[in-house]
Amino acid sequence: MDNITPKEIADEEMINQAFQELLNDYLHTKHRKRVEIITKAFNFANQAHKGIKRRSGEPYIMHPIAVAQIVCNEIGLGSTSICAALLHDVVEDTEYTVEDIENIFGPKIAQIVDGLTKISGGIFGDRASAQAENFKKLLLTMSNDIRVILIKIADRLHNMRTLGSMLPNKQYKIAGETLYIYAPLANRLGLYKIKTELENLSFKYEHPEEYAEIEEKLNNLPFVAECIVIQQNDNKLVALIYPDFEDAYSQGMSDSDIEAAMEENRTTLNAELPAYSQISRIKIYPEEFEKTPKKSIKRFLYQDVK
Repeated sequence: MDNITPKEIADEEMINQAFQELLNDYLHTKHRKRVEIITKAFNFANQAHKGIKRRSGEPYIMHPIAVAQIVCNEIGLGSTSICAALLHDVVEDTEYTVEDIENIFGPKIAQIVDGLTKISGGIFGDRASAQAENFKKLLLTMSNDIRVILIKIADRLHNMRTLGSMLPNKQYKIAGETLYIYAPLANRLGLYKIKTELENLSFKYEHPEEYAEIEEKLNNLPFVAECIVIQQNDNKLVALIYPDFEDAYSQGMSDSDIEAAMEENRTTLNAELPAYSQISRIKIYPEEFEKTPKKSIKRFLYQDVK
């Protein structure tokens, strides 16, 4: 115990809090309350992934917990699926085998984990053009337990929510696969909210040039000096605008007139954009954005828009 660092203590607290939130959410569902096996799966996965970090720097176990939360809260599955979600990377990333999982957790959970392990390397590899045909194959392959696909969609949703920490080339590949495989799959399975979120998240990484295009269009609208478009945690796009105050004030506009003009700009712009890339709201920024020596905006300073 003496060698535990403050960071390790903080990580442990974060992990335990996240798992407790998962348990609390599960206890509020109508499923049979099988807390013991879920706790057992968490402890097993936590030990198996111990010391491993995600690219973001957080403990790896936070990812399986998050997937289990999506499985529980957003898809509505029960204890077997929650356990499989907690264990879904154990066989792929550690020394444990499917047989180990079966011996400890039984055949149902083991079969789901096995199915998840088999499709973990990217469902169709690099044959991205064969998507539609392969949907049928995937559904047929996994139809002995649809929970495999549902948990895989939850896994992909959390990976998309945290894609910002990945390298750009990886982001592009994962976003493409998400847009052409997982979003339509979620749609087919009736997960419409998840399907929309996957599309919105994919758009950001699949079409970075379109982000620039949206900003360029916005910059050309009345009384806009400069702007950046950012994606919030709820995946909605927000435009942060530094208005051309000098021009606006010279024309006798008040601050509320400027706000109204920016809202009109939003409406005008959204009329030209597809639903998944529309601006949900405008936030007026009172001063010029900070720039790098090469005069590009330091975007990382403006990601947490309230």
